[in-house]
Amino acid sequence: GDVTYLNETICEGETFQLGYAILSSPGLYGVTLTNQYGCDSLINLDLTVIEIDVDLGWDKTIEINDTVILNAGENFEAYYWNTEEISQTILVDSSYGVGSYTFNVLVTDENDCTETDNITITISDVTDISFNDDLEGVIKLYPNPTSGTINIDLTENNEQIEISIFDVTGKILLHKEINSNESSFAVEISGESGVYFIKLSSNLKSKTYKIIKE
Repeated sequence: GDVTYLNETICEGETFQLGYAILSSPGLYGVTLTNQYGCDSLINLDLTVIEIDVDLGWDKTIEINDTVILNAGENFEAYYWNTEEISQTILVDSSYGVGSYTFNVLVTDENDCTETDNITITISDVTDISFNDDLEGVIKLYPNPTSGTINIDLTENNEQIEISIFDVTGKILLHKEINSNESSFAVEISGESGVYFIKLSSNLKSKTYKIIKE
């Protein structure tokens, strides 16, 4: 009889019917079918099952002046968050206010397979929330939006601060340490126009700023 070779791809959780068999696992399968005239035909199937994984990490608690970047991971074709954002990363900051918030993302890969994950971020209200009790008064970043150069002013800086610049994929573009006696300096954001993040950290505190490069 005739022999037919099939290569099929399904997403994890889906099934493929071969004759009377319902298949959901990858592998090589063969089935013999008999037509109305009593002739047999052999079908050989190579079934691929696409597994995709998205992990937003463990639930976490941040202080009211802290920020956290949720990253759904790269190599996906599309992202959709329950915040209606469609980027790989989203920024959770004090604009949400004190409380617990659950964030969900749906990712789609090049095969149109989808997967979801969620994370709960709890924003707590504390009094000691910054480098010097009033972070906004201690640190100034400008201009924002910028053409590339960001000026950072640290008034009353008496401790060593680490600065990291990274893009929306989480790739670190710059990491440097600032001595406690430095109060003003400039950093350059390399790369194309878009959204970047500058994270300032001391021994105990950190804050992330969203920067637009035009």
